[in-house]
Amino acid sequence: MTTETANVEYFSRIVMEIDLAWLSAPKDAPPGLRLVPWSRGQLSAHANVMARSFDGAADARLFRRLGSEKGCRAVMQEIAQHLGFSKAATWTVEDETGPIGCIQGVRRDWQVGAIQNVAVVPGRQGKGIGTALISASCHGFRRDGLRYAVLEVTADNERAIGLYRRIGFAPRRQFLRAAELRRDE
Repeated sequence: MTTETANVEYFSRIVMEIDLAWLSAPKDAPPGLRLVPWSRGQLSAHANVMARSFDGAADARLFRRLGSEKGCRAVMQEIAQHLGFSKAATWTVEDETGPIGCIQGVRRDWQVGAIQNVAVVPGRQGKGIGTALISASCHGFRRDGLRYAVLEVTADNERAIGLYRRIGFAPRRQFLRAAELRRDE
């Protein structure tokens, strides 16, 4: 749900959490695709996938930098330089043409890892790529010794919420997040 007031748009967001002790077996990438672990050379691939995935999405209105490849690159640089950055929880999925999905993870504290973005390019969504990415990220957090993984999702993104629930995430709280409207909107 989004509402507009005085040049501000409000987004209803849900924080979801999974206990990594109850995590199911790792999910492989769908046939013909491969999971690729993080390396510094993957930064541009993450930025490109994020920009293509978030183009026109509510998240790009809420988090403005997700609306362009340059902005996504800046986001990725910040994530990769974060003290809690988890290489083990950061992945891409590739096909023969290159990266088509990505996910990043950041250690929030000594027991919680936070998934930063789950991005799958249009036309490839709903085919098990998001499931493989989230599974790889959660198993990476568990290898890092963490107990829980959390993520945040826009409340009206029913498709994503359904995916997260199927994996085992449960809603923990809901809140409103504000974003200033652009002058051209």
